[in-house]
Amino acid sequence: PIFALQVEKRQIELESQIKTYQSALSKLQGENWQKHFTKQLTSIKDQVGKMEQKLKDRKMENKKLKEERDSYQKQIEDLTVKLRESQKPKKSEDKQADKKPMVCGGQMNKEIDDNIRSIAEKIKPSVIERAKKDNQNVKFDEFTPIQAKSQVVAGVNWFLKIKTGKDKYINIKVWSKLDKTYELSAIQYNKTEKDELGYF
Repeated sequence: PIFALQVEKRQIELESQIKTYQSALSKLQGENWQKHFTKQLTSIKDQVGKMEQKLKDRKMENKKLKEERDSYQKQIEDLTVKLRESQKPKKSEDKQADKKPMVCGGQMNKEIDDNIRSIAEKIKPSVIERAKKDNQNVKFDEFTPIQAKSQVVAGVNWFLKIKTGKDKYINIKVWSKLDKTYELSAIQYNKTEKDELGYF
């Protein structure tokens, strides 16, 4: 808009000059003066033409940039829609998932990792309290999981063999609930390292 106003202002100034030259031309006699003013008039018209062409070029450039911007915006919108669609679960998959009942599996051997060590650490106070209630004289010099098994239920049952001291072991059953909390289900006392860690 600023450029257009500048062009318009320039045109008005040029038109005023043209009228002045034309007025002077009508008052003057002689071929030389007529040629001089004609040359000036032609030069001014050329300047106006160049400015008009530059304005047209600028408009075309702005139009092209706007079209490119609109094209990129449409591509972004299309990709956004596709991304949202891809994140939605398919109806057929939803129905199949709804139809599948929760199946309780058998025990599976698990390697001792940070998750199992964390479970043992969190359930340790409950184990100590339960041992006291059961009148078991268990000294917990350490509380190190050395073997683990899991069973999928409404959550996960963890079966852990815990070393509590030198040649001292217990087996514990921990229920990992769906809300990520843990509950001590059972304890087997006076176990050895070689005793089987089975279901109990």
